[in-house]
Amino acid sequence: MLELAVLGLLKERPMHGYQLSRELGDSLGGLWRVSYGSLYPTLRRLERDAAIESEAGDVRGARRKKVYRITSKGEQIFLELLQESPQDTQTEDARFRMRLAFFRYLPPETRIRLLERRRQALKERLSTIAESVRAGRGGSDAACRGCTRPAFRSIGEGMVVCVAGRLDPWSHVHALL
Repeated sequence: MLELAVLGLLKERPMHGYQLSRELGDSLGGLWRVSYGSLYPTLRRLERDAAIESEAGDVRGARRKKVYRITSKGEQIFLELLQESPQDTQTEDARFRMRLAFFRYLPPETRIRLLERRRQALKERLSTIAESVRAGRGGSDAACRGCTRPAFRSIGEGMVVCVAGRLDPWSHVHALL
């Protein structure tokens, strides 16, 4: 997922490592915290794979900073990563938030497909949680039922979710596309 974030930021403009690190924290709304110990190996790997290229930038202090830019191969890899199918729910939650940050680079029909896939995955999770709550309702106490509330809230990923199923939380999304 770090590759997706780095390529997405370099798609916007060339940057050196420190700028990338700062942008990962700032412009992605705190979605990503990365150490230099994982950022620089990722940059080297992407450069080795010809997804990015670097050139010597300004001299700052004792070192010349490398400025990284995305290549045409990197553009292709970025779009593939952006449209990649989910692996598991925990990773998919983070990946979806990352995709959302770069949605503007996808054509509208791909956005709709990804949103529909996300909606289906969330409905399945909600159904599983609701079934679990119903199955345990007889012997569960108020404290135990309270444990499920955060799970219901997290399903929406910041969107309005109606547990009763009467409100379509995605109706406003189609209007934006």
